[in-house]
Amino acid sequence: MIEVVDRIMGGYKTTDAINHMNDTNEKFMYVTPFLAEVDRVLKEVWNCSTPNNWNTEGSKRVSLLDMANKGRNIVATHALFKMLVRDDYSYFYDYELILDEVVDPIEVMDITTDDIHMLIATGKIVINSETSVVSFTESGYDGTFTYLKQLCATSNVVYVNDTFLVWNFPIEIFKSFKSVKILTYLFEGSILSSYFKYSDIEYTLVKDDDSEKRAEIREKLNVYIGSENDIGNKPTAFSVNWFKNTVTKTELKGMSERTKNLFGRKFKTGASENAFTTFKDFQSQVKGGGYATGFIAVNSRATNNFSHKKSMAYFANRYMNPNVVKFFYDGGVSVNQDLWALGELLQWVWRGNIRNKENNEMNLYVPSKRMRNLLMNWLNE
Repeated sequence: MIEVVDRIMGGYKTTDAINHMNDTNEKFMYVTPFLAEVDRVLKEVWNCSTPNNWNTEGSKRVSLLDMANKGRNIVATHALFKMLVRDDYSYFYDYELILDEVVDPIEVMDITTDDIHMLIATGKIVINSETSVVSFTESGYDGTFTYLKQLCATSNVVYVNDTFLVWNFPIEIFKSFKSVKILTYLFEGSILSSYFKYSDIEYTLVKDDDSEKRAEIREKLNVYIGSENDIGNKPTAFSVNWFKNTVTKTELKGMSERTKNLFGRKFKTGASENAFTTFKDFQSQVKGGGYATGFIAVNSRATNNFSHKKSMAYFANRYMNPNVVKFFYDGGVSVNQDLWALGELLQWVWRGNIRNKENNEMNLYVPSKRMRNLLMNWLNE
């Protein structure tokens, strides 16, 4: 049974989960994106522990399996959870999985088509003609594609359209637990939702009425509307391709200067109170005086480390990887790119001080017209 608790940020999903873990007699594994959240749960839940690498293999995965074998309650990160392989799943048949925020179940591998064809031609990889699953044939190989060999060992790498390789999280793990509870918001826009549909996995969606919370956020969030948004009027402005192929260095420098003035003169916040984001490859191009040290990763979520930020700038226009979209499309599953982008934006915005209960008015600069419209439509229901 898979239950998705689809509740707005600040809806006490984690708090409710902590209370449940303290009260339950069931064995559980709680999985969260960040080590800081692991530490929080360890402090607030009395009967759990986290894997370590204090074993002969120096492996947290080995530690996790040992804990499961002994029936202990476990708190782990998404990264460790994704290291589990099919042979591990039998350990969890009587466990409850509590997944704080969705995991990304699909990863398009950074390897060119030419390299894939070379690996096939030299016999290093073999493609199953029926399943398209990739096997790495040279057990002693230790070179450029060692990471591919390691991923292939889990039988989770698939060759798509004779073009690219995709690592996909084994769907069987969600069938192996006694029960699964996923804590998130806007789940239907997530890649995990599409993956469940792609794999014919049923789930129950439990949604709360969030209109009151949205109204509260609307009152406290000052979204900048003005001429400084003009640079983002094109539908693709602030997308990865826009940064690569369209905008000039001069335009970005001008935008950085205007953003500096926006923070200082209009929002009236200091450097320690300011934050910004963009795609990692373009961070140095958009940072500017008064906010350069306030970078927060564009995919940041489930962390409270930036709750002192009063003014934030979102220099991104989010689209799914087109190969991921194609992967699902070829499997008869459509994705909602706007809902996904909105969810990514909201998770990032919620890192700032608007998440605090008091004194949490916050300024937000979103020059991308598409992303700003998605936000405003959500705020105004």
